[in-house]
This record gives sequence, structure tokens and C-alpha cells, in this order.
Amino acid sequence: MSLNKVQSVKARNDILNFLNKIVRVDGLSFQVKNNNVYIVIEDEDLEEIGHGGFANVFKRKSNNIVEKHLYKELYDKNSIVSRFKREFEITKSLQDLDGIVEVYEYKKDDYVYTMKYYNETLEHYIENKFILYDEEKIKLIKGILNIMAKVHNRNIVHRDLCPTNIFVSDSKIIIGDFGLGKNLNILNSHQTILTNALGQYQYCDPDQFMLLKDGDKRSDVYSLGKIINFIMNKNPMNTSHMFKSVVEKACSVMRMLRYDDAQKLLDAINKSIDFHEKEQNEEIIKSAIQRNEYDDQINMYISELPTDKILRLLCDVNNFDCALFKYIKDDNNLALQMVNELSEEYLLHRLKWEDYDKVANFMLRIVNNMSFSYPVREIAAKVIKHVAIDLNRYGIQNKVKKIIDDGVEPLIEDILLS
Repeated sequence: MSLNKVQSVKARNDILNFLNKIVRVDGLSFQVKNNNVYIVIEDEDLEEIGHGGFANVFKRKSNNIVEKHLYKELYDKNSIVSRFKREFEITKSLQDLDGIVEVYEYKKDDYVYTMKYYNETLEHYIENKFILYDEEKIKLIKGILNIMAKVHNRNIVHRDLCPTNIFVSDSKIIIGDFGLGKNLNILNSHQTILTNALGQYQYCDPDQFMLLKDGDKRSDVYSLGKIINFIMNKNPMNTSHMFKSVVEKACSVMRMLRYDDAQKLLDAINKSIDFHEKEQNEEIIKSAIQRNEYDDQINMYISELPTDKILRLLCDVNNFDCALFKYIKDDNNLALQMVNELSEEYLLHRLKWEDYDKVANFMLRIVNNMSFSYPVREIAAKVIKHVAIDLNRYGIQNKVKKIIDDGVEPLIEDILLS
């Protein structure tokens, strides 16, 4: 029935005020969806506990079983009905894995399926914990990654991972809502997904908003990285924690730089934990840097350093400039951030004259490498000019003259000579 057919203005307004909820008007029960009104035969045993883009979720009070009901107006949408059934089938196929929401029955005539009730989401658990120690945070993170590693091993992706789709039950992690899930062993090239179903924005791989159906294991890795931020800091965007470098790789805008799957992400988390547990690790790493070595541990070490300490190491540790260059050389965004922060940091300190030279020499490496974007090289050139001209460092002046004689793009040359 269309709203236009509701004669009473008051009745129409009452209905619109309770959009998407079951309401009573003039003694009858209605539900409004897409400006159409549906008469509802109410089951007094059902309590609504949530709703999404395609379905209402109820708890049956008599037995605590959850029922997920597809919206009636979507019954004739074959693609959505298939997606709803696939959600049940994917979850059912994973029932032998510990940590997957228990599902029971799919009722094809009513477009309903049943599952176990879990009363606390990860979001609620984290946000309502007054104190959450690192040991428990790590346990939660490893629990989630262990489950998803097994799911990915089945060649199944979730594509809607977020703290509201993960539950905590008796200190155990349970992952649910495979509504956007996909079995990569089945060809779905012609299937499309409505954009309003693409997960929670802060946790969803940005590529899924552009390529809709093309979410893969790396999309889940992106979401898992944001979930790690949330567990560590109650904020999916905040990377200031012990797994900073791991999360930055997991959430890279360049999907090929991300971990291949949840198992690789779990391996990186375990390496990071081992790294932080070694008391003498910093001296070991400094020695490796002085030997001009570079590996994942050195990369992780640099990624977690504050800018002032990076400046000190650049001045004090032989070959640190080489390690720092390797750290930024394949990521222009990271290079821009690092060069910009260093260009501001060195001005805040009274350095030894030779230390100004070390900063300038590092920036010369940036200017001489055309793989960096112009904004990166522009900032580096300004630092070189300041040390060479404003601080009157002859050694750097001679190096500036050489790169100009060898040939450098006019815009950079103008900065160096200004």
C-alpha cells in the first residue's frame, strides 16, 4: 500500500515518524519501507535487536534464538534473495571452525534463517572497558586473526569485517555476518552489490566503493588493520600503538603492498610481538644498521620512532641515512611525511655543524632520486638551501654546485640558488 492511500494526515505523519520500525496506527500494525506501508502480522515472541540494508534481526524471547528476516519488499529481488541465502550457506560451510557464529536453519519459504544469540559485540566490549591491558588487546587481535586466517585458507572472504560484526562471548571471539561474503572458488563476475551494503565506512577497503564486487582477501586485511587500531586505541584511524608499521602496511592505499591474507597479517603481528619482547633489540638493530644491513625488523624499528629520535639517529649512527632512505624510497606518501617532519624538526634543535651537514646530505639523496615526487624533492631542496646558504656550510655548497653542473630540473635549481 502506498502512503498516498493513507487518508488520515495524522496517520501518515505517524507512520513517517517511525520509518523502518513496526508501529501501531489506528489499531493496526504497519512497517514502512521505501515510502510503502506494509501491514505486519506481529509475533509477540520476537524482539527486534537490529536491522541492516536487507534484513531485520530478531531474538525469539522463548528460546533466545536469533532470526534474520529478509525485508518483505525484497522477496522479488532475485539478486538480493541469492545474497541472503549465500550469507547463510557460507556461514554454514564454516561451522566446523571454532569462532564462527552458529547458524541453524534456512527457511526458504519465509526468507528467514536462524542462529545463536550473542549479547555483546566487539564494539560494545571495547568501548565499555574502563581498562583494557595490552595482554588482553593482543589476545583479542590474535583471536580474530586466527579465525580469519582459517576462513581465508578456505578461499572465502568476509568483506564486511567491523567491530559490530564480531562478538565476544565468554572471552571467546565469534565472527558473524557474512552478508557480503564471497567464495572465491565460485565465479561471480556478473554479480553486483548495492553500495549501501558495503560495510562500515571506516573499516571498508576504499577499493570496494569503486569496484563493488571485487573485494578480496586484501580487502579483509585492510578491515582487520582498522580493527587492530580500534582494539588498541578505541579509534580505527589511530595508528599510535605497538603495531603501527604492521597496520600501515595492512591498510596501504596500494593494495599490492598489503599482506596477502589474514595469515600473513597474523605472522607480522607475531613478529612484532617478538620484536617488542626483546630488551636488547634496539642495540642489535643499531649494530645491523651500522653494518649497512636492512630487513623487516629495521623497517619496523624505524616506523615506530618519533621524529626527534630519527633526527638524533641520523646524526649519531653511521649508515642510518641509508636505512632511512630504504624505508621511504618505495612509498611517496611516507617519503613526503618523513621529509616534511624532518625539515621542521631539525630547526627546533641547536645541532653541531657537522650534524647539519648530515641532514643536508640525506636531503641531497632525495633530490638526486627522480623516483620521488616533486613535492618531496622540493622540501628536501629547501633544507639543502638553508644549510648551504643560510648556515654557510661550504661542503654542502660544493655539492649543490656539482648537482647543478650535472643537471637538475629548473624548479629545483631555482630553490637551491634562491
